[in-house]
Amino acid sequence: MGKSVSTRRALIVGGAGGLGSAVVKSLKNQYSFDDHWLSSNRPDVMDPAAYEHVRENLDLAIYFAGTNLIKPVEEITYEELYHIFSVNILGAFNFVKNLKHKMRGTFNPTFIFASSIMVNHPYPNRTAYASSKAAIEGLSNALSVELGDMNISSVCLRLGHLNSLMKSTVTNPELLEKVKSKTPQANLMDSKSIGNIIKSIHDHSPMFNGSVIDLDGAYTRNRWPF
Repeated sequence: MGKSVSTRRALIVGGAGGLGSAVVKSLKNQYSFDDHWLSSNRPDVMDPAAYEHVRENLDLAIYFAGTNLIKPVEEITYEELYHIFSVNILGAFNFVKNLKHKMRGTFNPTFIFASSIMVNHPYPNRTAYASSKAAIEGLSNALSVELGDMNISSVCLRLGHLNSLMKSTVTNPELLEKVKSKTPQANLMDSKSIGNIIKSIHDHSPMFNGSVIDLDGAYTRNRWPF
């Protein structure tokens, strides 16, 4: 299947978060991760100099950085809005600008992004978060065409509720139980399995290029009123 998993190189932004750390843990024996981005003193994604040390043989680049804000639209300040978009989409844009040329000729070079069910199944008071996640889906879709002739794939995971809490959001346990009751198989998404899903996508990423993949257990599809 091409390059041995033990020699594949990966870089993840957001690897210290709840989901990101679960992905790194599940893939650390199969991929060599850039430790520079996993430390507590990790660089600023908006700083072009932060990418200068990355060698030009990167196979997989994952952008899982994200932050949420639960607030009525009229109460969101400019500073809060800029922070949300800086982390959730502007950082991702800079991530791609500085890494795409380091992924030429590697094994199935692939960008993976994290979106959210809030794009097409929004809850109240999530306008900033939902808008930024819709933007990252647009970025991923456009990259699949623009970078396709460089043999670089771009895939976006539209994530539902996870069975372990995200560091950026404090979720009401009662809400999670309600979500489970509306999911056909009464389950939440297993954060420990996301890494294995990413590896499967990477193994065949030219076929997944341009995909936005729903990982929500059909929660957003279940509109049966009874």
